[in-house]
Amino acid sequence: MKGETIKKCPECGQFFSCLGDEDCWCEKLQIHKRDLVFILEKYKDCICPDCLGKFAEKQFPTGEGG
Repeated sequence: MKGETIKKCPECGQFFSCLGDEDCWCEKLQIHKRDLVFILEKYKDCICPDCLGKFAEKQFPTGEGG
């Protein structure tokens, strides 16, 4: 078990919690494949919930559900 790691978002500088392979919060977000490829190419590490949430919001804009 790896446990919790505190990381700093490379996009906005916010600190956040990462659980890695232990069912982390990020695995619950639905990100379009094209956005996921962009994220993986642009950032060398995880990005925070707020920044990642912006990509999920593009997938399912508020009010459209999903």
